[in-house]
Amino acid sequence: MPESDCPDCKLGGSTGLSSSRAGAATELEAKTSSQRIQNLVAANRIMVFSKSYCPYCAMAIAALRKDGAEFQVLELDRLPAEEAASMQAALGRMTGATTVPRVFIAGRCVGGGTETVQMQASGELAALLKLGSA
Repeated sequence: MPESDCPDCKLGGSTGLSSSRAGAATELEAKTSSQRIQNLVAANRIMVFSKSYCPYCAMAIAALRKDGAEFQVLELDRLPAEEAASMQAALGRMTGATTVPRVFIAGRCVGGGTETVQMQASGELAALLKLGSA
């Protein structure tokens, strides 16, 4: 996936863990975060991982709303900092992009804000939504 979304919303920073604990804690957090993401994606036909201040996230959400999509959003910046960083890192491992938004439709990551807007403009998003409601 291209990392064409908001550079301010890219993964960065440290976890604040000491180096002696970082390895084990990071591995456990990664597994927990990956499982949480998988559970959310499985439970929701359309799942958006977002940050409340991100303009690309707002673009993706607006595109989904324009086509009448029902979706769930997890605002990563509303989580505790370490949990948010772990979730965003897990999204990066799963999708190849560490930026938000990450938009999943029917269990598949379709991209970020730019891709979602392009899908909406081309009619591809409406077609995907129609397939799911048939």
